[in-house]
Amino acid sequence: MTEDASRGLTLANKITISRLLLVPVFVACLIYRRPGLGLFIFLLASVADTLDGYLARSQGEHTALGAMLDPMADKLLMFSAYVITAAYGLIPAWLAITVIGRDIVISAGFLWLYLAKGFVTPAPTPLGRTTTVTQVLSMVFALLVWAAGGEVFWAPILWALTLLYFLTGTLTAASGIHYFIFVGGRMASRRESPE
Repeated sequence: MTEDASRGLTLANKITISRLLLVPVFVACLIYRRPGLGLFIFLLASVADTLDGYLARSQGEHTALGAMLDPMADKLLMFSAYVITAAYGLIPAWLAITVIGRDIVISAGFLWLYLAKGFVTPAPTPLGRTTTVTQVLSMVFALLVWAAGGEVFWAPILWALTLLYFLTGTLTAASGIHYFIFVGGRMASRRESPE
């Protein structure tokens, strides 16, 4: 293990830190109504998220620092994106509430289990990964429509975007229930079972 890796400063963690630094830049782009640049930053952060995860797995450099910073970078980016675009009326308010509420409930539930049982948050499930993909796609298309001014999009495309929002909301709610009840319940049971 390298000196950087032993301190948690792996290449993957450096990329994760760069994602955290991109969040205020992304927020500034949206606040100052530069959706094109905001979309670029959002895509850059999303690609970096995939890259740092791949590097951590392929190099065997999972660290406590990365385990803490990676979800923090994800949540801050998505929270900022959904709050601001909902405030501007670019996405439905119910979708933003669903996405943010799900993350708050899951985080609170797993924090309670960690404090009570000492368990580590489980790896993402296929449902959770699919939900993340739809959340990212919803935001990408919302920013794209904003950047284009909406004029270049035909009604069928806007209807498809509405369907994507409903799909995202449904998957978000379903994955929240799955994580909170089923995954959390299994982890709690595992901790309570005899060694």
